[in-house]
Amino acid sequence: MNTQIKLRLSALASIMLLMLAILRTAGLYNTDLNLYTPAFAQSSGPAISPTLTLTDAQGQYPLGLYMSLFEDPSASLSIEQASSPAYAARFTPSRVETPSYPPSDSTYWVRLHLDNRTRQTNKWLLEVNFANMHYVDLYTPLQDSGGFEVKQTGTLRPPSTRDIQHPRIVFDLTIPPGGQQLYYLRFQSSTSMTLGMTLWTRNAFADKTILEQWLVGIFFGILFGLLAYNLFLLLSMREKSYLYFVTMLACAILHQATYLGYSEIYLAPGLYAIKQFTIGLFFALMIASMLLFSDAFLDIRAKIPWLHKANLLICASLGITVAEITFVNYTFVLRQALLLALVSLGGVWAAGIITWRRGA
Repeated sequence: MNTQIKLRLSALASIMLLMLAILRTAGLYNTDLNLYTPAFAQSSGPAISPTLTLTDAQGQYPLGLYMSLFEDPSASLSIEQASSPAYAARFTPSRVETPSYPPSDSTYWVRLHLDNRTRQTNKWLLEVNFANMHYVDLYTPLQDSGGFEVKQTGTLRPPSTRDIQHPRIVFDLTIPPGGQQLYYLRFQSSTSMTLGMTLWTRNAFADKTILEQWLVGIFFGILFGLLAYNLFLLLSMREKSYLYFVTMLACAILHQATYLGYSEIYLAPGLYAIKQFTIGLFFALMIASMLLFSDAFLDIRAKIPWLHKANLLICASLGITVAEITFVNYTFVLRQALLLALVSLGGVWAAGIITWRRGA
């Protein structure tokens, strides 16, 4: 198989992976492959929170249908207000497995009631399935003082605030056998609001994590393999198209490692502080490199001049989008970047089809 065919095959595989990265960033591709879904049940009176009964026969409990939800558009309510009788009726039971909402400035409160009917298990793990949730606060009512034990964490807070050093947010819960416990959680994020959660026993969580790490290792291994192979071609042939291709793959790796929470857990804990900027930066560079690679590899400048100019305009727009991150609403920047990414993908496939039909 000659070098050009190998490059085309690796380019096709990489662009497919980039499409998954774009969909993941959009919030349309996540752990549960869920689209934005209305999650509140209709209620004409005070809502009754469903209770999840824990037994010895099960080690994993999806929590979507056992949560009661309340949206706070003002994002200003305290736990004392949210848990007060005045707001109790505003919580309505979820009617989907994974409640998901588009980016907004609202905060979402979740009320969760657990009844531990197991004989010995008192240690549980509460996992937030969406890896890029910016702020998550867990409130546990205290029986004696009437106050709350508070745990505040999230991807834009230091990893040291997490109960377990894991790419996703995982809370350590203690529920004595035969006991019941009520929890409140407050979610705030500028990305998609995906509120899927899972309750695990420690053994079940460990088994799941081992399998998950194998799959993630394969995913990044493929990307690193493509990167190493094309870096070798770049050093051997010194063609501009290979430089763009290597840059695209490197940015795809950095983007996914940052977005999925691996960079601040396994590389450098301090990276959480600039996560909002680096996710947008790597994403924009990935898309721009993809455009420039297709432009150089297919010789778009000579064969389709108008598309060459459009590619340069999109690259400039991506640069402006990255610059906007520091002073423009993050939600607006995210939507702008995703629009440019989808247009870019369409342009890359259009360029390939047009040049192929012209005999390339």
